Amino acid sequence: MALDAAKALAVLTQLSGEVSTQRTSHAAASPHLAPGSTGRDFGAQQAALERLFALLHHQHQRRYDTLADATKKANSQVEAARETEAGNAAAFGGSQ
Repeated sequence: MALDAAKALAVLTQLSGEVSTQRTSHAAASPHLAPGSTGRDFGAQQAALERLFALLHHQHQRRYDTLADATKKANSQVEAARETEAGNAAAFGGSQ
């Protein structure tokens, strides 16, 4: 199996930047409904919708956090593979 570590790290760097941008954007905007937007007699339904929107927002934030963590771990694994490959190549008198 061939691993192009430089390409993998470049893609992971790009992904990390995009995740950071999206996570920041997501955190900056909390969902809300304008008071009374569901109608005069639908306060309970509006409150339920607001709770649901808040839950969804929180879950999406956790997904961004998980993706950011996974990207960091993948980056570390690619770095480790690259170092191992370089060490193996040096042991056999080659270069990587």
